Amino acid sequence: MGFSVSIDVTALDRLVGRLDGISAESLGVATRRAVNDAADSIYELARPRMIADINLSDEYIKNRMKVTYATQGGKAEAVITGKGSKQAMTQLVNYGAAQMIRRVNYSNASILASGKRFGKWPGWTKRTGDALRGIPADEKQAGVGVSVTRGSEKLIEHGFLVTLKNGNGLGLATRSPGATGKGNYKIRYGPSVYQLFRHVASGILDEARDELETNVVQYATELFEKELR
Repeated sequence: MGFSVSIDVTALDRLVGRLDGISAESLGVATRRAVNDAADSIYELARPRMIADINLSDEYIKNRMKVTYATQGGKAEAVITGKGSKQAMTQLVNYGAAQMIRRVNYSNASILASGKRFGKWPGWTKRTGDALRGIPADEKQAGVGVSVTRGSEKLIEHGFLVTLKNGNGLGLATRSPGATGKGNYKIRYGPSVYQLFRHVASGILDEARDELETNVVQYATELFEKELR
């Protein structure tokens, strides 16, 4: 699952008649080299556009994209894919999520100063914070800030950070209104890599075709000239 762009020579009608005299073997070598080089160029061109205004790193994008190259014996086709599996979806926590905090109503010092003693809920419990989420003692969570668009932060007032299963770090979660219970929440997601790739793909296809045609003619001509020597 995901979004893919195929780069092949079948759509290049403008090449008809320009490659006469070149052997099938040489043409096969040239077209495979051409589509693979074009795939590399488009891959390098697409990634910066995908994150021009989006708060993800290039390394993150690379880990969720794949280039499948043309090989000898197969079609002269290369495929660039933005992965869209459940494991490859982009959790909102990856968009610069930051735990917001605020002071508790009653600090540990004020509780003790009033003559109270710490005990179990519903008594006066000690305000220990949460080291995993970066919440110090005498503070409590106050939503989570995220920046999907670079330079623009949004506060998810009822969002909170939770430990994900299988040691996968922290996720950003929310509960539906009125929902209670330790596990009654949903992990929130942001724009995924394959969605970002789909968004920019239409703008690079013409560039891909132009580069592919140039490459095919250049590489095929080079091979043809070698055959004549």
